[in-house]
Amino acid sequence: MAGQVKQILETLIEKRSRGDTRLREIIITKMILKGFDPKKFDQNSPDDPNTIAQICHLAEEFGMTF
Repeated sequence: MAGQVKQILETLIEKRSRGDTRLREIIITKMILKGFDPKKFDQNSPDDPNTIAQICHLAEEFGMTF
């Protein structure tokens, strides 16, 4: 299913920011610094298992699990 990477990133951002737009931008910046620019992924992005694993590791660093 294409777009799973985008969906996971958006879910991570929404849960972590809790609706605060300033916090959302901070989280996106942290993601970019760690190598994941959410703007690079869309619904047609391939679901690479390595990328998904790295995003799950990033979520663990943020104190979340998927």
